[in-house]
Amino acid sequence: VYWEPKATCLTPTNVVLSNATSATVDMTWAAPSPAPALGYDIYYSTSNTPPTSTTVPNLIGITSNPYTVQGLNSATTYYIWIRSRCSAADQSLWSNITSFLTLCAPKTTLFEDFEAYNNGLITNAPCWGRLVTGSGSANINGIGAYSGTKHILQRPLNASSMAVLPELSNIGAGTHSLKFRAYCSAATGGVMKVGYVTNPTDIASFVLIQSLNITNTSYTGASEYIVEVPNTVPSTARLAIYTDTGNLIYYYDDISWAPTVSLGLNEISAKHDIVIYPNPFTDIITISGDVQLQSVVVYDLSGKMIKEFKGSEKTISLHSLISGVYMVKLNMKNGSSKTIKAIKK
Repeated sequence: VYWEPKATCLTPTNVVLSNATSATVDMTWAAPSPAPALGYDIYYSTSNTPPTSTTVPNLIGITSNPYTVQGLNSATTYYIWIRSRCSAADQSLWSNITSFLTLCAPKTTLFEDFEAYNNGLITNAPCWGRLVTGSGSANINGIGAYSGTKHILQRPLNASSMAVLPELSNIGAGTHSLKFRAYCSAATGGVMKVGYVTNPTDIASFVLIQSLNITNTSYTGASEYIVEVPNTVPSTARLAIYTDTGNLIYYYDDISWAPTVSLGLNEISAKHDIVIYPNPFTDIITISGDVQLQSVVVYDLSGKMIKEFKGSEKTISLHSLISGVYMVKLNMKNGSSKTIKAIKK
């Protein structure tokens, strides 16, 4: 039995999220009685760790119900909580957790190593598509990746299989290339077809841009493939990787969509230096300079290693990092190294 002060600020209930777009979501809730004098606080995060009484809300003193949360990242799972604000010193407990996934939005750049997703269908990676005939497959696989621990295993199995890339707003600009690492299970080699689909739900709408003869049987050696995408590709099309050769298995990793000739502002002013751009960055960094990379290691300011990327790839996705300051160490094949401070917005 407890004898304690009556709560003056009660928690909202029945939180409902709806109408998610690539950057917004609508939320409604059942207001407590009496209603809080100073409205409501809203906290959202890409982590499902519940907020505490000392957590700083993203939004304070919201008085409208329903309310539209704005400024979100596309294709991202968010967790959201709400509390009542009776006064500056008196707030309720946070509500139960509610989550939602924002929709995909067209991208101008892309780098995907599939590390952030569960093994299984390639559609575990948001905004990717999968089209197959017969027993064909296109899956995220956790064995033998080029970098990290995951890559794509694509197998036509005497039929056909296709991975459809996320929507790109500049697909028909004629200025970008698709680059990736790949190999084939057969020593005699196989063929991967890079092109586009005019209908992302119809494998028959595929239009070939270039056929690639995959003769290597591992990621070692000459495993990098580059396809320049012409300006004749329709702006509404989606790039696709298509296989339909026998019972071969194709593996690929570290897919990037970037300018065919890429010179950042920092690179123009110091072509022979090693720089990271953009800096500050949002999701993707590019390493410029005439260097042969062995690995890239990301540390936080305490010196703790956060991520490591092995290989020579110079376009790296850091979308899983939270906003903050990081130290990026570049280890070169000649034994030298350089550490650069990078800021994530």
